[in-house]
Amino acid sequence: MKSQSEVNNWDNYWNSSSINRDIMQVWGAYFARSYEKNFGFKKSDVVLDFGAGFGNVSYYLKGKTSHIYLYDKSDYMSEVLRHNFKMFDHIDILESLKQIDKKVNIIIINSVLQYMTPDELKSMLNNLKSICDKHTRIIISDIIPNNYSKLADFLIQLWLGLKFGFFSKLMIYAISNTFFSPSMSLSTSYLTTYDEDEIISILNEFQFTSEKMKSNFTLSKKRYTLACYLNPNVHQLH
Repeated sequence: MKSQSEVNNWDNYWNSSSINRDIMQVWGAYFARSYEKNFGFKKSDVVLDFGAGFGNVSYYLKGKTSHIYLYDKSDYMSEVLRHNFKMFDHIDILESLKQIDKKVNIIIINSVLQYMTPDELKSMLNNLKSICDKHTRIIISDIIPNNYSKLADFLIQLWLGLKFGFFSKLMIYAISNTFFSPSMSLSTSYLTTYDEDEIISILNEFQFTSEKMKSNFTLSKKRYTLACYLNPNVHQLH
């Protein structure tokens, strides 16, 4: 489990402007296309993008669904989201999940769990239950297994930099974070990892069933993605 100092390091990181937006944009677009390929979007869909970051996933699907809720606990990210989506009437930036007043069909939790403690994960699942029904699909992607090496991420990021033309900028970012930012070092000690049995057990504890997706929704093939649904006999709060 993360120490409080490790949690604070991540909070400070996500509230900074030092994050590589190019990488997050590529990662977000890949997730959105993977979801669309596997499930498709309906114009009537109401979506919650939990841990939305810069909103790269939701920007891709803004014209494909009826309503999108964006939530990120980082004040900096929330400010960016308000600026990026201020012209869209069907997109709301949330301060709390309690602000959701529609049935949610899709919940996106993309590349989020590794930055949360297990207790934060449990709190999140407990809060999500009140806005789900048996038809709500939750996609938890980019889950890191216990035997994962951060070096794999480093190599994938370098490949993305070469492919999409931001290699020089990425190298500066990667070297800076590797050697000067303890939360982004090649060690996985600052990332939360879950073997499949472990996370499925937690999901079951909060009445969610899950299945591992055959196709991964992230560019790192050593990570994995789960599709989750609320057990239909769970009493809904509203």
